[in-house]
Amino acid sequence: MCFKRARSQEQKYIRLNQITEATIKLYEKMPYDKITLASIAKELCFSRANLYKYISTKEEIFLEIILKDVRLWINDLLINYEGKSNLSIEEFAGIWSKTIYEHKRLIGLFSILYSIIEKNVSVDKLANYKKELFEEFEKIYTLIGVILPNLPCSNIEIFLRMQLHYAMGLYPATQASEIQNEAIKKSGISHVPSEFIPDFSMFIIFVIKGLMNN
Repeated sequence: MCFKRARSQEQKYIRLNQITEATIKLYEKMPYDKITLASIAKELCFSRANLYKYISTKEEIFLEIILKDVRLWINDLLINYEGKSNLSIEEFAGIWSKTIYEHKRLIGLFSILYSIIEKNVSVDKLANYKKELFEEFEKIYTLIGVILPNLPCSNIEIFLRMQLHYAMGLYPATQASEIQNEAIKKSGISHVPSEFIPDFSMFIIFVIKGLMNN
């Protein structure tokens, strides 16, 4: 792809989408901290100067990737719960846990969202991201209310926030590296590895039951 500066808003949208897709390709091959604007520009056959015409930091690109993945995750939630009613809390938790685990890139990026990504973007970019994210989450408020009628509406937002924060911490714990596994083995301590779906399901059950009684 050779660089031609976008002139119209449609062309700028296309260019930003190309930048996002190129970054996703790199993220599939290397860890987050190894990706640079230089490597993204190289993937696109851009110069860094040309890349700066559209974004200022790689974190701005990853905010777009998170929004893209959130839309895919929410769409899958709507599909997986479609036509289902009178689910037990355990059934609800199982579907929810399996669905979010199918979006591993999203969970992985959420785990560094507050500590790294959000701290390296402009206030305006971050504000736009948060606004769009909130609008996406609104799509599943009604869904949760229908499936879990005994969960007070005022507690749905609390549930969404708590489950997301727990996923951020749980997912890295289930992705131990060879060094971490070797260190645990060498230490001689008793250790039961975390498994995302059963552990996350258990957490969701506890949270929902607590919020229903709150």
